[in-house]
Amino acid sequence: MRYPRHSLLVIAVCLVIAGCHKGGYPTPSSSLLFVNASVHESSINIYTDGTLFVSNLNFPDSTGYLSTREPVRALSILSAGDTVFSQPANFTTGREYSIFVADTGVNTGVQVTAVPDSFPATRPGYAFLRFLNFTPSVSNLDLYSTTLSQDLFTDRYFEENDAFSTTFVPYPSGTYELELRAPGTFVTVASLAAVTFEDGKAYTIFAKGATGVAGNRTLGIAILQHD
Repeated sequence: MRYPRHSLLVIAVCLVIAGCHKGGYPTPSSSLLFVNASVHESSINIYTDGTLFVSNLNFPDSTGYLSTREPVRALSILSAGDTVFSQPANFTTGREYSIFVADTGVNTGVQVTAVPDSFPATRPGYAFLRFLNFTPSVSNLDLYSTTLSQDLFTDRYFEENDAFSTTFVPYPSGTYELELRAPGTFVTVASLAAVTFEDGKAYTIFAKGATGVAGNRTLGIAILQHD
């Protein structure tokens, strides 16, 4: 088995308590949504506590929210039969998480970024957006809307995941054209046209891929809708 030198688990460490219904049936411990954002691992299998949880998750696809019946204590990522990540894990009971499997840098290992999802109250005429940077090729990026002629998010660093960067921000619902730009400039490094953000829906927009690679692994913009 191979373990990258810089494998990290970026996750809030929380007390996990298993709950039960009055009838004795266990309640879901947490809901986990996985995204394969790793340029170098085209397909991954995800194990929780040694049991296969997600199989053949291709780049840059995602799962829906998957409920766990017991607290997850360990998380492992396998690619082509090799373990590329393995760390203890703790998730808060009853919470939803988006879990991004991404690269630690160009031609290096894999890390896991677990983002707690807190969805705002519905606001008529608005969708809720956040922007994360998972491309190892560019250290920081702006997300610009040519539709609104303004930056939606600025100076988002590679794998930045603090409370500010992971908070959903309201923007008018509708169809957008998006650009990734070098911070504070008009230099566009990737774009995506005709993206529709629906009323009341929440979306994670993330920079994916890398420069110097072909196909869907090239530097671009991906959209994750939270249902």
